[in-house]
Amino acid sequence: MSGGRIGAPLRDGLGSIVTYANGQTDIGAWNMEVPQRGLAIQSVRQNLPLLIDHGRVASTIDCRVYWGATVAGAADVARSALGITADGHLMWAAGEGMSVAALADTLLQANALRAV
Repeated sequence: MSGGRIGAPLRDGLGSIVTYANGQTDIGAWNMEVPQRGLAIQSVRQNLPLLIDHGRVASTIDCRVYWGATVAGAADVARSALGITADGHLMWAAGEGMSVAALADTLLQANALRAV
């Protein structure tokens, strides 16, 4: 969703990057942690469920199918994620030849509270 236009219906529980009209951005599960009441939404980008929530890695971290299809079913591929710290700082992590678990561990080491 961007500028009031919806490309696809937003789904409850999915990891969502929400940017508000005041410029603030947050990450959380849709209709659980985001959006914040009373703030006008500028855009929402949804993805899979949260990779990290409340500072803990998703219980499905070792399920290859759960985290998206890859070419030839490879486990260690180019991956990226966006996370947020408890004080609202955004962080981006990426790398080639990474497992989902390695990406999540990188974000946890940088103090991510939530990530997609």
